[in-house]
Amino acid sequence: MDASPTLDIKKATETSRLWNASTPGIELFEAKLLHHRFGKHFHEGYTIGFNESGQGQCLHQGKVHTHYPNSFNCINPGAVHTGEVAAKAGWAFRNLYLSIPLIQQVLIQLNLPEQQLPHFPNIVVKNPSLKPKFYQLFQALSQPASQLKRDSLLLQFLASLFEQEAQFPTQLSLTRSPSHTPIARESKAISALRNYLQTHCTKDISIDQLAKQVNLNPHYLIRCFRQQVGTSPHRYKQHWQLIKAKQALSTEKPIAAIAIEYGFYDQSHFTRTFKRTFGLPPGQYRTLNAPQQVSFSKTDHRPLPNTEKQPRTLLNPMSFIKDLSFSAVIAGFISVLVGFTGAGVIVFQAAQTLGATPVEIGSWIWALGLGMGLTSLLLSLRYRKPVITAWSTPGAALLISVGSGVSMAEATGAFLVCALLIMLCGFTGWFEKAMNKIPLSLASALLAGVLLQFGIAVFTAMETQFAMVFSMLCVYLILRQRIPRYAVLSALVLGLIIAATQGLTQFDSLNLQLAQPTFTRPTFSLSALVGIGLPLFFVTMASQNVPGVAIIRAFGYTTPVSPLIGWTGAASFLLAPFGGFAMNLAAITAAISMGAEAHEDPDKRYVAGVAVGVFYMVIGLFGGTVGAIFAA
Repeated sequence: MDASPTLDIKKATETSRLWNASTPGIELFEAKLLHHRFGKHFHEGYTIGFNESGQGQCLHQGKVHTHYPNSFNCINPGAVHTGEVAAKAGWAFRNLYLSIPLIQQVLIQLNLPEQQLPHFPNIVVKNPSLKPKFYQLFQALSQPASQLKRDSLLLQFLASLFEQEAQFPTQLSLTRSPSHTPIARESKAISALRNYLQTHCTKDISIDQLAKQVNLNPHYLIRCFRQQVGTSPHRYKQHWQLIKAKQALSTEKPIAAIAIEYGFYDQSHFTRTFKRTFGLPPGQYRTLNAPQQVSFSKTDHRPLPNTEKQPRTLLNPMSFIKDLSFSAVIAGFISVLVGFTGAGVIVFQAAQTLGATPVEIGSWIWALGLGMGLTSLLLSLRYRKPVITAWSTPGAALLISVGSGVSMAEATGAFLVCALLIMLCGFTGWFEKAMNKIPLSLASALLAGVLLQFGIAVFTAMETQFAMVFSMLCVYLILRQRIPRYAVLSALVLGLIIAATQGLTQFDSLNLQLAQPTFTRPTFSLSALVGIGLPLFFVTMASQNVPGVAIIRAFGYTTPVSPLIGWTGAASFLLAPFGGFAMNLAAITAAISMGAEAHEDPDKRYVAGVAVGVFYMVIGLFGGTVGAIFAA
């Protein structure tokens, strides 16, 4: 009787997940593949898998091996192989990746010499008696279970596997690296090169450097390496880059930074290589292996969350309350504060250029606050990731420069056309496809250019308010190292105190005024379309959405881009007649809510996005007051 349900290969979607088991030294992998192909790769430890349905095949030592249903995969450490679907029905399987130290520990428990590692002569074996034990072990490793149960099932399964399918011909020294595990007829020179490539995998090494290490002709070296290892020196080195980069994904370091640190050209190069080798993108692997606090008792048999790709639903209130944190709410508040104080006056001037009355300006603030608030709140809840939207600041600047002489009705017509184009690019997936072709380094450079202006503005502000700005900067830099989650808030509080003592605040003259939504009937003219609609669309997509996507990817989130762009366009379309000229993904303000300052757990930072949405809508509700402040 099977102790775990099989993967349903009949559903026409590819899914895969790779995660660390609670027992150290074990990784779990399950996949349902239709077209995916694994390039040449190897594993540091043993791979023991079970083929559930469909059919796959691999190339190993020049031979093609077929993985048919109800067969086991037994792949030795260091064995270079491929993997691909070999049937129209696809291929569904589960793998256990077992480290060499774990196997050595099991050998001791089995009263076998730990130096004598097992060797599997056959990659594919048929052994029905092992199937129930494999499923029981896989289930225990996948779900909360006692350590004793996991250890017992692991020992029972491996004892049977070793007895029935393994040989013990090779003596290995405990001081040798996992990269030296048995590869037939490996010469000392090639062994030395394998060790050198593993140690220096992040460096840019030439073939001449490798040849000098072992005093061999470069061409002869490559030929011998390929014959004895099964792949080229370049791919062997790249695989060790992947192994070390995969280990780094357990940290909070951005994926883009990991890609560069471990020798990949950019994040897209890293993502493609990682998925080709491990069957899923690095962002998904990080999410699956995020630290979780799991407690259970004898009666607690809840399964782990299903991490296969599937539609996300809105949170229930209890789940949200559990994830709620003060730091995330503060991060959301700071994001909104920076957004309105940094560029709100530009929106005010844009509305004035189009001849807006004070009531219409209040309506603009209401429409933008409502649109940004709803999209930030609902999309953050939808995807459980911080999604921050904003108005198009470059678009507002464009309106100031070209909006003179254009009526509000004509501008509204242009806003609607722009929103339709944004929706089209988003919901069709065109923008995301284009973004995938843009190197991350180029998008990051664009973002750096935007951030640089804000950094320089700090020192520009010191010319008029040196004491306040310099004090805030010092407090931020000091607390950034000690309590980073509250560095921005502390600097803000200090700035308010200094401003109050210097008489720079005028809250006594502030009157709360609710916004009055004002509908403008659109009219469509070719001149407004060419002069405002199309330029507004291009500047919003290039100067706002591209950096916005770069920020999302830089913080390691794999939130789908297309629906985010599409819904910002839809919000812009619905609210354009009230002054919502263009909304898009945020960049600078998003960085505040996506970092560790919001929450140490990346999966709980979506609360900051929800907080951003609430604060946006509150400010939009009092759009009349905001408009009066800008007019003062």
